Amino acid sequence: MKLFITPNSPYARRARIVARERGLFSRVEEVAVTLRSPANLVLESSPLGRVPTLVVGPNLVLTESSTICAYLDSIADASAGEPLTPTEPAERLRALAADGRAVGLLDCAITWLRELRREAAQRSAGVLALEHARAGRCLDAFEIGATK
Repeated sequence: MKLFITPNSPYARRARIVARERGLFSRVEEVAVTLRSPANLVLESSPLGRVPTLVVGPNLVLTESSTICAYLDSIADASAGEPLTPTEPAERLRALAADGRAVGLLDCAITWLRELRREAAQRSAGVLALEHARAGRCLDAFEIGATK
């Protein structure tokens, strides 16, 4: 399997962590790519040209971090321990809900950082305020979930 990544992508980092945690590191070749370039190697496998992209084989290419993580978790051998995502239906749904919040928090952090990288005169105070509030809500939800 080939996993296309950029070193700074938190989405790719999720997939890389799952591969390691589930004992798949030796089966997953990580390929660092440069995005936003006509020479982007991911484009040979996926029209999206985004990371992470996991090429499982000629007829299976996965492109979303949650999907890639679920796939890697599912193919790990029992010697790698328990799956990272629970299998009991109610627990699984709670874990998937938390995963959705985590991905949403990553989305908001990336939007926030991109806005902060713009020249000060070009920044949108509204976008910064929206993402700050969204991050606060996500973190509050995690804190509430941690105490249950």
